[in-house]
Amino acid sequence: MITNTANPPSTAVRGGFDDNAYEVVEKALSQSEGQSARQQSGSMSYGQSLRNLMHLQEDANTWTCPPLLINVAASSTSDDIIQIDIAETLLGREGGRNVPSPEKRNDDNCYWFAKIFNINTDEFREKEIVREIKAACRAAGFTVNCKYKKMEYGNGCIEVKCCRGTYHCEEKSLAHNRKKARSTKSNAAPKAIKKKTTKPVHGQDGNDTRCPFHFQIYWDEKRQRWFLPKIQRGNRVHCGHSPIDPADIKLETKNSISPEEEEIARDSLQSHISTAATQNLIRTRTGETLSWQQVYHMKKRQENAQYGGNENTACDRLLHYLTTTDGISCTFLFADPKTHLLSEKVKKDKRNSALTVEQLGKQLLGDDTDSPAIYAKGLKGRKELIHTETGELMLAVAFTTTDNQRRKFDMFPEFVSGDDTEGLTQKSGLCTHYLAKTKMRRYFL
Repeated sequence: MITNTANPPSTAVRGGFDDNAYEVVEKALSQSEGQSARQQSGSMSYGQSLRNLMHLQEDANTWTCPPLLINVAASSTSDDIIQIDIAETLLGREGGRNVPSPEKRNDDNCYWFAKIFNINTDEFREKEIVREIKAACRAAGFTVNCKYKKMEYGNGCIEVKCCRGTYHCEEKSLAHNRKKARSTKSNAAPKAIKKKTTKPVHGQDGNDTRCPFHFQIYWDEKRQRWFLPKIQRGNRVHCGHSPIDPADIKLETKNSISPEEEEIARDSLQSHISTAATQNLIRTRTGETLSWQQVYHMKKRQENAQYGGNENTACDRLLHYLTTTDGISCTFLFADPKTHLLSEKVKKDKRNSALTVEQLGKQLLGDDTDSPAIYAKGLKGRKELIHTETGELMLAVAFTTTDNQRRKFDMFPEFVSGDDTEGLTQKSGLCTHYLAKTKMRRYFL
């Protein structure tokens, strides 16, 4: 047997490792413990660490605005489009200049908007200029407020400020909300709901810093053009907040898509396309992602505008829903309060199915003491049952919404059933009686 005398085998102890390996590990651990003790002896206090953390947060909340890119004309005489960075024109109070006087404005000191931007009205500013400004600021990671300010000789300017440039005022916020039109018919005062605000609050720790970012876009009354000074006294530094991911910034619909795209979205909703599908249509066409709530709000506004808003009755709303929703078959029984003429309106379960109307010249019940016409006389004061368009009174409505229900009605057209007191005792609830008629003109209760 051959043995190595130069390197004798070490004794196998403590889990199979030799003594040399454990000596190296123990030495390294002792050095590490000594270094940790030295660090602890010279460490900062809790208060100092907290102050350093606050300083780091303040530094993160102070940042220079990234490029704000908008399209302008190459010159006052050319409509060739170029892209400029608004942030480069903001040199502050020390390096900036006042807006050039009307007689000194030229291509050397002003960027001119295209000639088509030759209108200075509230609607035009909101649709064409403010929308572009807010889109550029959202891409840079913040939101702004735009306010028009009149100047002498018909001139004016749009003041653009960061949304955190002014303090939040709870009284003004509540007063503004009280001016909004309410969707409810109740005369009771609305409940006071304190909403969260993104603006700084005066005196609130950690949320008391106003952002100084601002700039102006001017209107030249003589030239009938919008322009931007190449050097102005605006401020491009943000304070008191950190930049936001543009995907998390939600703008109003009018500032997100053009009026043409909004009209296409309305046409989609008018064609009974779902809210989610219309949302995807807008994203595919424009690249903008409107929330589901924004698209649904657009749908409700369109319906209110088409059917009289809050002036329509419960009958109008029910008739509109049943006749415009696919997958629903419905039958209405109406009576004219003046002539007592009865009419039946039927809509079948088909896409874009029309509402057919049939005049009923005879009484449905062979009883002179009780009939739909006599019943209609007692409901003249029920305004919610009046169809506004025709003035008729809705006496009854029946509809099916599922394939299983429609199948049973097709199989048993002479049978009607219902139960309004399921799970109730005889003392706690009243029974509802249904009157039905078979094909053999036999009546039963």
